[in-house]
Amino acid sequence: MVIQSRVIPHSHPVLTLNTQDVDDDVRQLSTFLHEQVHWWADADTIATQRVIGEFRQRYPEVPVGEGRGARSEFSTYLHLAVCWLERDAMIRLVGQEQARQLLSKKTHYMWIYEQVLEDGESIGEILKRHGLVIQSEE
Repeated sequence: MVIQSRVIPHSHPVLTLNTQDVDDDVRQLSTFLHEQVHWWADADTIATQRVIGEFRQRYPEVPVGEGRGARSEFSTYLHLAVCWLERDAMIRLVGQEQARQLLSKKTHYMWIYEQVLEDGESIGEILKRHGLVIQSEE
């Protein structure tokens, strides 16, 4: 993992965070989990492709760019899974209210986070059906 100033956080080829929110542990945790979840989704490309196929049916038109969607249609669909998994992890770590509050204030992927917060049950069911959820070892 790398931490740099003035860089957009990203997962590949090396998970990289920025110093923008260095004083906000919860926001940094959320960003780290988001980027780490990309590795999880990449580890099972068949399940990820099946999930994206269902998302295409559920959301036939998605935004691209402009703060609402990701950089491509494919990436917007992928981020529905990534952001839901980020949300799920944050709920487990900081609680539902704090996770919801944080994700609702994101200034990127706004449409995606809106779906994750408002249609989270349906998105979660799709991910579970294809085995793309992260289970805790309790």
